[in-house]
Amino acid sequence: MPTMTSLTSPHGFESTTAGDDVPPPPMNIVILYDDQTAYRRAMHLLADMLAGRANESAVRPLPRRFEELRFHPWRERAQNAAAEAEIFIIATSAKAPLPTHVTEWLSEAFAGRSVATAGVSVVYDADEDVHYFGALCETLVRHEADVAGLPFLEPGQLAIACFR
Repeated sequence: MPTMTSLTSPHGFESTTAGDDVPPPPMNIVILYDDQTAYRRAMHLLADMLAGRANESAVRPLPRRFEELRFHPWRERAQNAAAEAEIFIIATSAKAPLPTHVTEWLSEAFAGRSVATAGVSVVYDADEDVHYFGALCETLVRHEADVAGLPFLEPGQLAIACFR
């Protein structure tokens, strides 16, 4: 017979549940991306991360396109999602620097945290000619994470951070 236990969610809510009957809340993962190629790359990373895991509903991707962050209602929605995110993945395939409005948004989002962040990561294709701008994007995002005191993770380290 399952025992009654008291659980505290990452969001600070406490509930009483019967043993294993109630799964933990999903991990919110904000994915910022510049185009569909970058988005697919981030989703493949998540799929690889979840391979072999019993409960794939343990994560909730919250995708936001870079362009959305320019417009007030979308920017605000993205900020609300970011406040509850445990993971940030910034995915790019651009052949240009990370847009200023994105780095500004990251600074705001990282400062406005309401839950613990397991990590921040950047995904780009290091084999293509976007390598220079991908590395520059990584440098900018790493700086914003450092300023906010958030851990920066290489893509291969995300699974470890997510499933501790």
